[in-house]
Amino acid sequence: MVIDPKMAFGTGGHESTRLCLEFLEELLRPADSCLDLGAGSGILAIAAALLGAGRVTLVDPDGQALENARENLERNGVAAKATVRQGSLEAVAGERFDLILANIQSAVLRPLLGPLRRAVAPGRHVVLSGLLAREREPFCRQVEAAGLRVDRVRQQGEWFCLAALRED
Repeated sequence: MVIDPKMAFGTGGHESTRLCLEFLEELLRPADSCLDLGAGSGILAIAAALLGAGRVTLVDPDGQALENARENLERNGVAAKATVRQGSLEAVAGERFDLILANIQSAVLRPLLGPLRRAVAPGRHVVLSGLLAREREPFCRQVEAAGLRVDRVRQQGEWFCLAALRED
């Protein structure tokens, strides 16, 4: 994978990105649909496409980040599998995904937990990262309160990532 992050987040070097990539490798099934929410450079979507996702959707509010993500999708030969949209979850309203990846700060993720539950297919996972270790317990409680079950948690340095399962 070749990434030129320009001004966008996502070179693969940050702990939060590495944790997401680990869960992606474990949870992605062949031909899955995958949403990269807060796509930045597109690194998570590119990895999903290279690992066999059937389709990947990238969403970010920053138009410059999306232009960078498009370039990186082309650079890695996976642009044909990708749909790029500007905005947040409203950009994919009514759609369901087999796997959702969101490497975003907790303040942004908290209000999205309910909508993320609705956007992930039953029996599938939402991977949440960009979270500080000191926030772990309260954030996990909020995830559970939104109707997702915290299935797996990993930590590197001061960052943690969780995979939450929609059980119904």
